[in-house]
Amino acid sequence: IVAEGRKRRSAGQEFLVEIANEPIQDEESMTEATVETMAKDLEQASEKLIESVQKGTLGDALDAGVGDVAVEVPEVPPKAPEKLSEEDAGRVTDGQTFAQKQEKQTKAKAKSQGVVKILVPSAFNLLDKPDKVEMLSNMEVHSKVVTKDGEVVPLLGVGDSAWGAKVAVKSGPEHGRLLGTNEVKFISGYGNLTDVRLSRKGSYVLTLSLDTSDPAYDSYDLEVEITEQSPDSPLQRVVFNFDGDYSSFVDQDSEGFSSYLKTYLQEKYPDYYFDDIDHYAGSIVVETTVSTSAATREDTLAAVSTINQDAANSNLQLSFNGKTAKLSSFSEDTKPKSSNVVAIVVPILVAFMLVGAAFGGYYKYTNRPVNVDLPVRMSHVTKAAGSQEDNKSGEGNVYYNEGATTDAEFTGVSSGQRRPS
Repeated sequence: IVAEGRKRRSAGQEFLVEIANEPIQDEESMTEATVETMAKDLEQASEKLIESVQKGTLGDALDAGVGDVAVEVPEVPPKAPEKLSEEDAGRVTDGQTFAQKQEKQTKAKAKSQGVVKILVPSAFNLLDKPDKVEMLSNMEVHSKVVTKDGEVVPLLGVGDSAWGAKVAVKSGPEHGRLLGTNEVKFISGYGNLTDVRLSRKGSYVLTLSLDTSDPAYDSYDLEVEITEQSPDSPLQRVVFNFDGDYSSFVDQDSEGFSSYLKTYLQEKYPDYYFDDIDHYAGSIVVETTVSTSAATREDTLAAVSTINQDAANSNLQLSFNGKTAKLSSFSEDTKPKSSNVVAIVVPILVAFMLVGAAFGGYYKYTNRPVNVDLPVRMSHVTKAAGSQEDNKSGEGNVYYNEGATTDAEFTGVSSGQRRPS
């Protein structure tokens, strides 16, 4: 305690406490690194002090009620004082030596330097949030922290203990992912999330909460409807599916894999932008948002077409952590993915269906081997001639009859029918 104020019956006692390192005995042993280490120690001490005030535990430690606290947060790294020769230090101007002027300036700076009043937070308040946002468009969520009297708390922790506001997906469509920046530090008492997007359309419940070691504050459930992306949007979400086991391939290095994917795609397609890269299990699934410098829908679709062509030609392969993974499918949006092999085989199968439609919707092709070894799902297959049922969903299935040996049988299945699994 370096100063003690006058004791006031109504307001209690005021103290000025200085927290510092032990006095330096050997100045010659001081290096810039040593000074920086000492300053960081002081910063950690101020972090703990501020945290104890805002958690309400300082009074418990002192066995006294704490009204308010003001703290001067140390500068890290500290600015080294200017070294002066004896001649320069002793030079007199305006009736003062240079050294005296420098000392006066240092004291004035210390006096004016941010002495911050530490307020005790009481409530975490949601200010606003959107109800409806287009897919891949930014949404904004604003919040603040206030005292019990409703005053905004300007400083919420410091350094590594600074408080933050964060948002997470509580529920939503399958693989609906948060993109962008889902956590920010409070600035002057406000937590403003402005760079948040969602990768799938549908109904979401997001959780807004405080990022702090104190669990005493409420969180908020935010209901948000993500609508279809604008047809003029210059952004396109694409999905790559690579063969392999996700867990063993990524090997708990999620951030490293994200960085690798960013570099890999940027080097392979230097004229395109790849943002909001995401990856998850289901073999090795990689999602990203494609755009171009032209920022037009037409340019982006042309870029995606180029990538699709490389996918069809099997020109995409990952190499990470000493392992490789080949592309098995690519989708130009976030709907169910279609295989590259399918893209080549489908036109042949459609031709078989159309010919077969003239004979009642079923056609058996014999005496010619056909190399097809997987069930194929096609989008946008309409009702075949002679069919008795509308394809209301615009989706049909074509299957290879695995029971055939020398003959290959193909059956057109209308929407609503499914092959037993």
